Amino acid sequence: MSYEVENTAEDLEILEKARIDYIGIEPDGFGSDKILMRVTFRPGLIVNECRTGTFEVWQDVEGNGPGYLSYVGD
Repeated sequence: MSYEVENTAEDLEILEKARIDYIGIEPDGFGSDKILMRVTFRPGLIVNECRTGTFEVWQDVEGNGPGYLSYVGD
């Protein structure tokens, strides 16, 4: 089972009281960079059988909007 974040209040609730462990810029393997945020979820919350998760921060190609978070795994 995977988890998808669509940036609605209900979807972002999984980050409530999460601890940010790492934020960094890393190569995406396609000649660009990506911004990653690794977190430890609040006590008692397990997502995909993990206590930690990694999110990618991104915008659409045109750079419109405030940006989005995508859950990309543990």
